[in-house]
Amino acid sequence: MSMPAQVNSATKRTLTRHHMEERYIVAEEGKKCILEIVGARLRGYKCWVKKHHFDAYETYEKRWENSPQTIPAAQFKDLLNYWDFELVKELSNKNKRNRLKADDMHTLGQNSYALLRHELQQEDPNKEPPSQAKVYIKSRTRNPKRKYKTSYQ
Repeated sequence: MSMPAQVNSATKRTLTRHHMEERYIVAEEGKKCILEIVGARLRGYKCWVKKHHFDAYETYEKRWENSPQTIPAAQFKDLLNYWDFELVKELSNKNKRNRLKADDMHTLGQNSYALLRHELQQEDPNKEPPSQAKVYIKSRTRNPKRKYKTSYQ
């Protein structure tokens, strides 16, 4: 069995841009930004689908039974075959191991540094902008009520 063909990033951009232009009216100066946002959302969604519909089940049959309603059956079948391919599993495991090696991760989640700076500024009695050091420390302070995958502290 050969490895499923991967779509290169230039092709993805072309397909995404074509899909966007076909369905939406977007000003030319905003297209790059919109494509970046759409690409990030698609990556996030694909990650969510893999976690909840592939990794969550041991067998192909269970995965197929619990397939998402938002993805056409033929596309979901292609995703299952791709994620089940041995080289893809090896790459995924290697990437997981490398991500776990990072020992200075921020704990902001989806919140931005700008939002954190704003919140710290609002907490300050003089409403002064926080120092970079204060933002850095606050962005890496863990919530004791939450369980983390790593314990680097």
